[in-house]
Parts: sequence; structure tokens; C-alpha cells
Amino acid sequence: MSMKEVSQEQDMLSYEGLFSKPWQDSDAVLIVEEKELHVHSKILSIASPYFEKMFNGNFKESQSKRVTLKGKSFDLIEQMLKIIYPNVDAEFEFNTKLCDSCYPEANNKKIQSCEDCTLAEGLNSLCAKCVNPGTELCPKCKNYFFKSEEGRSQHFECLRNLSKLRDEYIISSLERIVDAEVLSMSKSLAGCTIEYTMELLELADHLQHQESADLCIQNLTSRLSSYGTCTDDGGNIRNVTFEKNISPKSKNKLKGLIMKKRFEQVEKEIELLEQKGDQSKTTTQKSFGISFGSPAPAFHSSEINHR
Repeated sequence: MSMKEVSQEQDMLSYEGLFSKPWQDSDAVLIVEEKELHVHSKILSIASPYFEKMFNGNFKESQSKRVTLKGKSFDLIEQMLKIIYPNVDAEFEFNTKLCDSCYPEANNKKIQSCEDCTLAEGLNSLCAKCVNPGTELCPKCKNYFFKSEEGRSQHFECLRNLSKLRDEYIISSLERIVDAEVLSMSKSLAGCTIEYTMELLELADHLQHQESADLCIQNLTSRLSSYGTCTDDGGNIRNVTFEKNISPKSKNKLKGLIMKKRFEQVEKEIELLEQKGDQSKTTTQKSFGISFGSPAPAFHSSEINHR
């Protein structure tokens, strides 16, 4: 068997799932990357006006029930189907949130336990020193993995592409899943880099998800130091928004909050300086026995005569 044939066989085995062969009176086939996904035209027609017209309009697909989706990712379309189909995957999870054992294409390396870790599998199988801010729990096998920057980028790309499918095929269930995931991510920004938060803000703006965008802005406001002045950590808005597709509304809101934050800092600095000045003034008064607040003593001519 040639290397090409071995590779093709491995690809076929890797997608042996619910849609890989006819099931429960499936009557249509989606062809993606030369692989077949067996589906039900009625379910897709209910979920999407795009497929409704394709399967029930005056198109050849309405007769053959075979649709080739060019330029689409097989994994992405399969995830779309799991979202569309009722009760197919009651605990749906994005492939990009799984460890590399459950989804080899993911760059999420499963963490090997050390001597201090317990021998139990699953939750709490790692000791405190093995769990860090980049550690996440695989929802499928319940083992911990380290979420790399490449893994995070994969997840962002998956969400963007699902969002594009939502717009192209007009599937409301995709919108709910993606919006819910973006909101969940925006509520868990502790320990994330500024670059990650900016990328999430960009996605939230694209989805027009205001709550997620506001949470990202609040996080950035607490970490950025200025609007345009360079700082030691490069923490200013112009630096982090450069070449980012951030909406004018979000940029202006972020700018306003940073300016407010800086104004409050300046007020506190002035207040501290005034307090230091008052303390210095009091010290001088005590040293020389002078009260700067009391009027100078009155001059009397009798004092001259006496002298």
C-alpha cells in the first residue's frame, strides 16, 4: 500500500462519525474535501433558508440531493451539523477546546502528571504546581491540557469561520452557539494577554455582541496606562489597536475610559502633593514657632519711644 493510500485510509478512519454513512433515512449528501456527510434535507431546510432553497428550488441539487461545498473545511461543516441537528451532540464542544488526544489537530498538549499528582484520572488529577493560568480541562476526556497561543488562535479561527457560515447559510443556531462562547470567553479574561483580549474584542465587535465587547474594554482599561504616550510595557491604546479591526465605537469608549482613569490618577497625585505640602508647612511652623495663617503683630510708636 502506498503512502498516499495509507494517508487516505487514515483520513477515512478519522471521520468515522455519525454523518459518515447513511443513517435514519438520511436522503442527502454534503461533499466536503472529497468526503461525504450524510444528512437529512428536511432538517437542513428547517435550519437554513439557504439549504431550503437548494433542496426545494429549481436546482439540480433538489433532484440529486448531493451538494458539493467548495472551499469549506470538513471539520467546520461537521461541527455545524452537530449544532444544527437536535440531540445529536447534547454536550457539544468545539474541537478546538479539546486536548490533542481527543482532537489531534488541536495544539493543546495534555499535561502529564508529576510525582505529587494523584493517580486518579480526570478532574483533580493534577497537583497545584502543575495547574497554572494556561491550564484547561478537556470537556471530553476530563484531563488537563495546556492551552498554547497557537491553540487559542485555532479557537478564534474556528469561531470566525462558524460566524461566516452563520452569515452565509443564515443559521440562527450557529449564532447562539458562537455568541454564547464569545461571552463565556469574555467573562474569563484573568491571566490572558492584552493581545488575546484585543483579538476577542475584535471578534465581539464583528458579531455586534455588545456585552462581550464591554467586558473586554473593562479588562483593557484596568491594564492599559495611556492613550498615546509610550510606556515601559507598551501599554497604550494606539499600540495594541494597531492594524486591529476594532469598531470606532469600541475605540472611543476605550479611549474615554483610559482618559478618565488617567484623570483620576492625576487628581490623586495632586492630592498627595498637597498633603505633602501641608505636612512640610506644619513642620516649618513648629521649627520656627511661626503661624503662617495668623496676621503680623501691629506696630506701635510707643515701642520706638521705649527703645
